[in-house]
Amino acid sequence: MGVNFTAVLDHGLIWEELYRLPTTLNAGWTTPSSLGAFVARYPNAGKDWHWRVSPTFSSAAEELFDEG
Repeated sequence: MGVNFTAVLDHGLIWEELYRLPTTLNAGWTTPSSLGAFVARYPNAGKDWHWRVSPTFSSAAEELFDEG
């Protein structure tokens, strides 16, 4: 089971930061403490989850520009 999520928000990122966005998000991801008990019930929860660019795009910046 998966969840697709889209958020629209203003940001102050420059193009170079957009290119690195998935890597930056993956490096900083930890399970929020409020979800710890829930996640602990599922042995594989969060093991292979990570931010990734859609397969049709070469970078987060390209995807953002194309998707508006």
